Amino acid sequence: MLDTTDLQERLIGAYLNTPDYVATSPFVGRMADTFTGKLSLVGKHIDSLMAMNKTPTLEAVYEIICNDPGPVLPEYIMDLPGSKSETTVRGYESQMKDWASQRAIMQALRNAGKAIDPEKRITDPTPVISSLLEALRGVQTQAGADVNLGEGLREAIDRSDEARHNADAHPASWGLSSLDRLCPLEPGRMYILAAAPKCGKTSLAMQAAMATAKSGMKVAFASLEMRADELAQVMASRELGFDTRAFRRGQLDQSIMGDIRSLAQQWDDLDNIIVRDTRGDSHRCADIAAWVKVRNRMAGKLGLVIIDYLQLMESGDSRKSEYEVVTNNTRKLKLLASSLSVPVIVLSQMNREGRKQQMDSGREAGQVEPTLNALRSSGSIEQDSDAVLFLW
Repeated sequence: MLDTTDLQERLIGAYLNTPDYVATSPFVGRMADTFTGKLSLVGKHIDSLMAMNKTPTLEAVYEIICNDPGPVLPEYIMDLPGSKSETTVRGYESQMKDWASQRAIMQALRNAGKAIDPEKRITDPTPVISSLLEALRGVQTQAGADVNLGEGLREAIDRSDEARHNADAHPASWGLSSLDRLCPLEPGRMYILAAAPKCGKTSLAMQAAMATAKSGMKVAFASLEMRADELAQVMASRELGFDTRAFRRGQLDQSIMGDIRSLAQQWDDLDNIIVRDTRGDSHRCADIAAWVKVRNRMAGKLGLVIIDYLQLMESGDSRKSEYEVVTNNTRKLKLLASSLSVPVIVLSQMNREGRKQQMDSGREAGQVEPTLNALRSSGSIEQDSDAVLFLW
């Protein structure tokens, strides 16, 4: 068994020498809190690079430290040992989780002790005990510890009571009251929004993003198809009703351009929609999930996650078929929604057979209700999702 300092140095060294391990790390988004001493600062730099959609390589962190060394000397991270064995790294992570849990438990006990005034008689210990139990439940959640059915139900009751008593809480919304009643966006659930190309699935997703953001909640939008500026342009067009082609060609009246600039200022003030710019970025599911976790950590709590779209997500293994990639990715996205307790909307394409069925039906296009078989690479999509919505 390694001592804690050696363990931390070996794990951080492995992350810096093999950045792919960072994307799947259980500590992503909270490395500064997980590691201690100088390595806490190194972990903070890793998280900040991930938040900016940059790969946290040894060279990138080295450059940051050279510009602002603080208590960490650049030579220190260059000398960190870095195993490239996934089995070894996962073993380090398991030991680190155990040690971090122990440290968190000790801190919770210390905090509980500080809350007790030895000079005063305790007439009602309930507040101290409740605070301690809440802190210990948080440690249990971070560690992924097993719970029995009764504990699981009590945790669900606590969340229900919190939602009922929090008058300021605004749930995520589709931006359509009728759809909110039919299919409310609930925390921890994954929703598939499927349609043929050019049928409006991205527009509906953007409407949900805007409605949720205007209610005061943070939205993470990972667009794998459009850049951030293109996405903003489409959203502005929906809001103001201008022709995007005329906008790109510089052919709009100055009065409309003034409205667009005013809207840009309003969005600066709103600042609730975080877009993952796809230029040069990885489309791997693990990297996107890591970005969402970092953003959730930075935002305090995300209200909604949107991914556009499923079939563009990669696995990093070129040997896998599209069916295998989609199957693996839908399971990861479902786990992401569950672990963060955030609704996740995943856009999906329809397969050729589903589109052909509409064209060959003898009725006008778009008037044949699609079935789950119309989902492209559908193997596990309907199994992992909590609801599937079709636009046709």
